[in-house]
Amino acid sequence: MKFYIFIILYLFTVYADDCLTDKQKLVQCLKTYNDIRQNGATALERKKDGPAYKGCLEFPKCVDVLKCKADNDVIIGIDKMDAFCDVVTYRETKEFAECDAKLDPKKSVCVQEWKPFPDKVDDPVKMTQIQEEACKNYFGKDNCLEKEITGLCGAEIWANFKRYFLHMKKLDPGCKDL
Repeated sequence: MKFYIFIILYLFTVYADDCLTDKQKLVQCLKTYNDIRQNGATALERKKDGPAYKGCLEFPKCVDVLKCKADNDVIIGIDKMDAFCDVVTYRETKEFAECDAKLDPKKSVCVQEWKPFPDKVDDPVKMTQIQEEACKNYFGKDNCLEKEITGLCGAEIWANFKRYFLHMKKLDPGCKDL
């Protein structure tokens, strides 16, 4: 909550009237950003009525508002949230839902072991190793997700899936070599 209040106060002092005339829009966008940040894990549950999904539907309307006169670190955070929301909303499209319905019952080792965003560990050396491995196998060992998705759902679905997740990968500081 302190983070949220700090951001609001900071942005009210930074944003000039020529940049944003609707302060209520700014407050709503900050609330949307914070709601997604706090509830991001619910996106894994794949519920369209979940707070992360609902927030992600609104977030594209907030990107320009939040970036207005923001410093580079804030813009990077907004871009990361925007990429996260792209992935969250794509995963709920009819196109992907139909593909996922084919992937899920198969329970392949590739899909079950796929973890593009590893859990953090306290040891920075170990975390670097884990992150490097995750980046190297971003679409599964030996790029197995491409084979799984293309085989069950077609090349077009794979191309869309890859595009959304590569967008997310580019924003991951641990995956620099793209």
